[in-house]
Parts: sequence; structure tokens; C-alpha cells
Amino acid sequence: MQPRKYTSAYYRAHHAASRDSARVLLPRLAAITGAPASVVDVGCGDGAWLDVAGRALGVARRVGVDGPWVQPLAGALTRFEARDLEAARLELGGERFDWALSLEVAADLPPERAGSFVAELVALSDIVLFSSAPPGQPHEPHRNRAWPSAWAPRFAEHGYLLVDCIRPAVWDEPAVAPWYAQNCLLFVAAARLEASEALRTAREQVRGMPLDVVHPRLAQPAWDELPLERALGAVREALRRLLQRSRR
Repeated sequence: MQPRKYTSAYYRAHHAASRDSARVLLPRLAAITGAPASVVDVGCGDGAWLDVAGRALGVARRVGVDGPWVQPLAGALTRFEARDLEAARLELGGERFDWALSLEVAADLPPERAGSFVAELVALSDIVLFSSAPPGQPHEPHRNRAWPSAWAPRFAEHGYLLVDCIRPAVWDEPAVAPWYAQNCLLFVAAARLEASEALRTAREQVRGMPLDVVHPRLAQPAWDELPLERALGAVREALRRLLQRSRR
């Protein structure tokens, strides 16, 4: 069944933010991993990210996966695979890609899909760019909001390590939507990481950076509406998490 949130009007309203974010973010990723020849976007929406991959990076094979109710932009993809990501396992016949993207999708799936969804993503590529809403991020129907510190172990179970180099690189970019700047995590297969000096260097440069962070452009509206008691509780929790991380 089509979620009420994801209508044609929704994609039109968010197209510019997706396109502009991709124009900044994807070249940064390519500078670290090398330019891809193939990309799959799981939860592709109207195909804005794949369209940029084709235009800006010259990606020849661009496969989008999303619900059968989605209508991608003409020319954005080279192939569209209609899948209800909530109801069915994602299987593309063993096909592999240079990059797999899944951006702001996982939080909309049932919590029980989290583990299998990660397994399906890592089956598609050695390099996975993943983002998902954390607790407190607005907009419905987010059903499985989780912090990056909860997602990272799920990828680690499959031998994929976090290279958290994307968020610092785009954090202050005004063209990048704050939910991408806040949530985009790069996971890389251990063997691929070991073989790439650029990826190893990128990982070392951000070692020790906090995982669970909130972008100011998302935090300010929430703070403005938050009762004082809850706001103070949120500050205490943030300090507790920071102290725990500093002691590791």
C-alpha cells in the first residue's frame, strides 16, 4: 500500500533539496572512492540522486528501487525495479554495483525490517551510503527512528565499517539539506577499506568524532517548541552520552 506521505506532490516538493544535496555530496564521495560506473538507489523516489549521478559523474548504470506507486523522472534512471520495501525482501538476482544508496528510507520501515534491510543493502555493493532519521527528527511516517550508533553495529555484523567522512565534509554546506548533512553515513566492506589508502585515510581523519549528533538547522525548530523541562532533560541526556563516549 502506498504511504500517504509519498505522493507525487511530496516528491515535487522535495526534488530541489535532493538534487542540490546530491550535487554537493556525490562528487565528495567520488573523490574518496573513485567515480562509480554503476549505482543503485534503494528508495529512489523520483530519482533525483541517480539523475545527478548520471549528469555530474557520468554513471552509466543507474538502477532505482522503490514502491510501484513511484514515478521516477524521465531519464533519471536506466532501470526501475518496483518493490514494496516494507512487504518484501529486496532481491536483484545477485546483481552488484559500485555504490548502493539508501537515503532517508529505513526509518519509514517497520523496526523488524532493520536487520534484513541492512543485509539486503550490503549484498548490493562494497560501498553503501546510508541515512536514516534519528529520534526526534520530524515528519511522518517515521516508524524506526534510530541513532547512527544503533545502525553501525548492524552493518558491522556483515563486516562493513563506518567511514564517517561525509557528514563533516558537508555539515556547513548551505545547499545540502540538513537531514542529509546530519544522517549520511558511509559504510565500506572491510576488504575494500583495507585495499584503499584514500578510504583508510578518510576514516583515520574522523576517528573519535561523535556519532549521534543533531544539525542546528533541525534542532532549532524543535528547541523552540520544546517545554523547558523536556529541554533540560535532553541537555542532560546529551551530556551523559558525550561523557560515556569520552571515557571509551
